[in-house]
Amino acid sequence: MIDRRDPPLQPIGRVVATEQKPATPHQFHFWTANETTIGIGAIVRVEAAGEAPGKGEGGRVVWGVVTDACAYSDLATPLHDVVGAEGDPARAAESPTARQEIRLWTAAVLRQRPEEPLQPVPLGGVHLATDADVAQALRMDAYLGGAEPRGIPVGLYTSGGLEAPVYLDADFL
Repeated sequence: MIDRRDPPLQPIGRVVATEQKPATPHQFHFWTANETTIGIGAIVRVEAAGEAPGKGEGGRVVWGVVTDACAYSDLATPLHDVVGAEGDPARAAESPTARQEIRLWTAAVLRQRPEEPLQPVPLGGVHLATDADVAQALRMDAYLGGAEPRGIPVGLYTSGGLEAPVYLDADFL
């Protein structure tokens, strides 16, 4: 029903954890480029490959859904921007340097592999979900595979150019 051989995609972001915004087993934060196709409601996958012993958590995969977003600049307070433009918004564009801006996203964890022990989300690359990721994140893999798949198509998940089928377990009905 779902093609599980997805090509490897480049990460669209990276998990970041700070003292004020830590990664937990239930929520994580990540940054992306300012120009991105991601938005609220997007399903993402975090992978921590652990390329060398002692680096990363080899094999841990986390799926999450984006719940919030914000943009930051390098200003300590909004007052600095007002003073820099001498109180005139039209003069803000005349500043000699462009302000650095980042996009920070918050995602709620939908699923982790392995499921035990439940751990904070690792600092790894963030990828847009593929069809197979949507099936894993929404736990549809339990009834889409096996000798007798029992998934009933009920809709379509769309986000960032992806259109993934969504199924319901026939035994649930």
